[in-house]
Amino acid sequence: MLVTHGHVDHALDAVHITKGSPRTLLAASRTTCFLAQSCGVPREQTVALSYGDTRSFGSVRLHPSAHRCTDMTVRPFQILHCVNL
Repeated sequence: MLVTHGHVDHALDAVHITKGSPRTLLAASRTTCFLAQSCGVPREQTVALSYGDTRSFGSVRLHPSAHRCTDMTVRPFQILHCVNL
């Protein structure tokens, strides 16, 4: 499950969906991962993505982008590569 930003409605929904399931929580903020862990999601089931990282998850490769909240033309994540989706 990918959470692109840490607004509380997204973060709490992600925690609820992830907890007790085999899903991995991919989050754009460490705070979202810490929240999930404090609610009982195992640490190894959370991944905080940081600016400059490029991570592959199955057939999807993600690259968190730098952005400002006032610049609505820049997406917080770029999906660099998708295969068989």
